[in-house]
Amino acid sequence: MQPVFLENLFYESLKLLCFISLPILLSLLFVGLFFNIFQKITSINEQALSFVPKIITICLIFTFFGAWILNLIVHYMEYVFNNISSAIFCTL
Repeated sequence: MQPVFLENLFYESLKLLCFISLPILLSLLFVGLFFNIFQKITSINEQALSFVPKIITICLIFTFFGAWILNLIVHYMEYVFNNISSAIFCTL
């Protein structure tokens, strides 16, 4: 295998990981921060109060961004499968 292909593959996989995880992590960060502040203000120490909105947020994020995430994964896999054979057979 060519080192350039492996470097590009590694770079694309990290970029894909960041693009996929960014909407999920940012939304959970803001929802968790909001409900933790709400719990500290009202002195409510119920764990389900912060857990249930996070689950709802994940469902909403996958509803809105699920097609986009799946599209990114499909394009990445097409890139890998189209270029892996040329990268293997060029070194032989």
